[in-house]
Amino acid sequence: MKYTPKLVEQRLHRRRAGHQPGLEHHQRWNLTYNLPSGQQVTNAWNATVTQSGSAVSARNVSFNGSIAPGGTANFGYQGR
Repeated sequence: MKYTPKLVEQRLHRRRAGHQPGLEHHQRWNLTYNLPSGQQVTNAWNATVTQSGSAVSARNVSFNGSIAPGGTANFGYQGR
């Protein structure tokens, strides 16, 4: 699984959880990444996002846990 961060506008972010072709079908996903020191996630959509310090974890919600090979799931968050 890989992710592609994309800055949509200042303090509004979108990330993508992907699935590599040829691998088994995923029923759920969890993406972890780090934000720069002092940044905080304040709101998220299409994922359940938790944060501890700079470490962030985003996991699927009920409607987007299944990712077929070659597929993606998009989610976003706002921060400060």
